[in-house]
Amino acid sequence: MASAQLRDTRRRIKSVEATKKITRAMELIAASRIPKAQARVLASQPYTRKLIEVIENVGAAGAGMSHSLLERRDVKTVGVLIVSSDRGMAGAYASNIIRLAETRIVELQKANVDVLVYAVGKKAQSYFRYRGYRIEQAYLGVTDTPGYGDARAIANTAM
Repeated sequence: MASAQLRDTRRRIKSVEATKKITRAMELIAASRIPKAQARVLASQPYTRKLIEVIENVGAAGAGMSHSLLERRDVKTVGVLIVSSDRGMAGAYASNIIRLAETRIVELQKANVDVLVYAVGKKAQSYFRYRGYRIEQAYLGVTDTPGYGDARAIANTAM
């Protein structure tokens, strides 16, 4: 009887050690992705600055203009775009985003506004589908290496 318990204990120790090695490997992989993501963010900063400048110039130039897109209207429907991760390797990012989005959705629904949910990433899609929200469109597999085509498709749907 004692030898069976000893065998079980040794087996559990080996299992825990194997899990520890796998977890360490996953941490190393995640850490190696951080510099790549930081480089992409830095590379996009000139574009972002120029885009902000263009929007400010358009806003300043069109201050006295009237256009249907610039008119104030009663809000009847609001689209909420939730950008989460596809996998659970982003720390608390997905859960924080989802919590914030759900809080905003509840506020809008209390104000009698129809809410259209657009989910980017499997975490957001799974969460909101499980809780019975109607998801207008879900985009999966685009969060690892998003491209212009993905951004354009999401923007076209949301607009």
